[in-house]
Amino acid sequence: MKKYNQNAYRCIGIWGRNLGSFPSYIKNEQRIAAEQGAPLTAIYARDGVWSTVEEIENIPLRNEIIRKLAEYAATQRIGE
Repeated sequence: MKKYNQNAYRCIGIWGRNLGSFPSYIKNEQRIAAEQGAPLTAIYARDGVWSTVEEIENIPLRNEIIRKLAEYAATQRIGE
């Protein structure tokens, strides 16, 4: 299982902001995701199982998260 830096878990941040979660809560969830080797598209964990963007049944919401990820990726410099 590949582990990523907690900053890689952008979907958790987008999901949390959409729900109105505090930044400190989001950062903690991202830290936990990194420690547990969650999928990069994880949005939250329930009972130790990570749910991912791909599993969101609400198509407009799923597309909004994907759009925000694309916008984020477009603003990053290569190699970051």
